[in-house]
Amino acid sequence: MNQDEYTPRPEHHFTFGLWTVGNVGRDPFGEPVRPVLAPVRAVQQLAQLGAYGVNLHDNDLVPSGASASERDRIVKEFTAALQATGMKVPMATTNLFSDPVFRDGAFTSNDAQVRAYAVRKTMAAIDLGVELGALRHVEIHARLLGRDIGRAAAKRQQSDLRGAITDLSKAIEINPTYGEAYIARATARFAADDLNGSLSDFRKALELDPRNPDVYRGMAYAKKDEGDYEGALKDISKALALAPDSASLHASSGLINAYKGDWRVPATGYRNL
Repeated sequence: MNQDEYTPRPEHHFTFGLWTVGNVGRDPFGEPVRPVLAPVRAVQQLAQLGAYGVNLHDNDLVPSGASASERDRIVKEFTAALQATGMKVPMATTNLFSDPVFRDGAFTSNDAQVRAYAVRKTMAAIDLGVELGALRHVEIHARLLGRDIGRAAAKRQQSDLRGAITDLSKAIEINPTYGEAYIARATARFAADDLNGSLSDFRKALELDPRNPDVYRGMAYAKKDEGDYEGALKDISKALALAPDSASLHASSGLINAYKGDWRVPATGYRNL
């Protein structure tokens, strides 16, 4: 195969968030381990590597508290870099989480002044995206999403399956493309003996991530409990095709074959562990 087929080119439409390539490596346990990468430099380097574009939060480009003149200068320099490299900005969004005032939410805060600030900030971010040629503005309600996922996990530990399913449904409403939320809800529904609901969620998760072996395994167990052993084994086979060295998947294959009544296959499956 020609090695050039693996060389990224703009027509492949690879894009990167400024918040990823510009991440300085700070975490809860330590200070930054990488120098700040200026947005203009990020655009230049990514263009050299064959990228198509960059996505950004408003504050990835314009620091919070920048004056109007500073904002205009930064945007002018960034736009010039885009034009010089041919890079695009397909998506822009708003940082509604870093500022401490958003600790209790942005649009959902109990404080009317915080809600008004969130609206103003979002409108300014939309204007910024339009100025940069972005075709999409996305709102990711990270704090709300994390809150609902966390609550669901806590309720699962307390065996409150109905409560966990409710919280996971709220998370999915916030971000309908968050595959892990569908997997978590599918698992909770399976535990609650809602096999149809579980399979429905697993199928949605599969649409979002067709190469996730855990989704196929979850579907296999739901089908096994329905008595559809052939369907369950097909799903386990698909999972094993994606993760052939997974000991737990080989064990699952053996277990389902045992439920089916074939005790010879389990031995083969367990020998693969």
